[in-house]
Amino acid sequence: MLRIGHVDLGTTHPAKFIETERALGYDPIGVFDDFRILSEEKSRQFAVDNKVHFFDNLDDLADHVDVACIHSVNWDLHLPKLLPFINRGKGVYLDKPCCGNLADIQKIKALVKDGNGKVRITGCSMIIFTDEVKAAATSAPNVHLAFAGGPNEIYYYGSHVYYLLGATLGYDFARVRYLGTNSQKMFDLEWTTGKKAVIAIGESPAKFFPFYLTLLSDAAPIHYSIKAFLALKNMLTEVIPHLAGTGGNMPAVDNLLNCELAALAGLQSELSGGKFVALSEVDESARYDGAAYEKIYGKKS
Repeated sequence: MLRIGHVDLGTTHPAKFIETERALGYDPIGVFDDFRILSEEKSRQFAVDNKVHFFDNLDDLADHVDVACIHSVNWDLHLPKLLPFINRGKGVYLDKPCCGNLADIQKIKALVKDGNGKVRITGCSMIIFTDEVKAAATSAPNVHLAFAGGPNEIYYYGSHVYYLLGATLGYDFARVRYLGTNSQKMFDLEWTTGKKAVIAIGESPAKFFPFYLTLLSDAAPIHYSIKAFLALKNMLTEVIPHLAGTGGNMPAVDNLLNCELAALAGLQSELSGGKFVALSEVDESARYDGAAYEKIYGKKS
């Protein structure tokens, strides 16, 4: 039976993953946490409550599992924490966002490319596996314009919106422009195929509401209201076999990371006064700080 490990326990995701993995016939056997959000006592109790072993060392966990899921709120830790697993030939899933800067995106793409099929890394929003996003990708002929958005923090939650647009309109984002801020930040996206979208993301007076997508095409406008977490089973059904090298229908990691590269282009546009920024023009000035967000998230937990 495939053995799965989970790294960093400070969100609601690890418990839900473990429950769903067992329902799918897998064996989540262990967890590791470095107590950045949860205390040591709560982290160890998590292992007891979820009937898994608590590993005191990340390398030990990597020795005992076939696949790992990394849930660190601080996305800047994803790259160093995945290395013990891929160095042992184990597949790794990174909870979104995978990276917060250009250098980390390039390093993950290079690891997969240089691994010649032996390095299996993926990471994405489970929103791309929702029934609504699957329907949107096939039901609207010749989409001209999309409107999309969602609640809460600009990158940790806002990245969902880039992923849903990638899954719906294609991962060939061309350029992004910051449009300004009303109740949320607004961005204008263009694709290499000429498709366009306007999105609204970030903190708003209405703290929680569904992610949404409206498509204008050759047919009548179509609107979707999307609850991402309902798709966890759909996602793990594809992700785990992909990481194990036994199947799974997953977009290429290069395509998935283009969603985050598009988000960085939007940030760089904002920093440069609202000019269009092509994905090829993104540089290290565009950086979302994972450690800073981890502190904010920790205070809310």
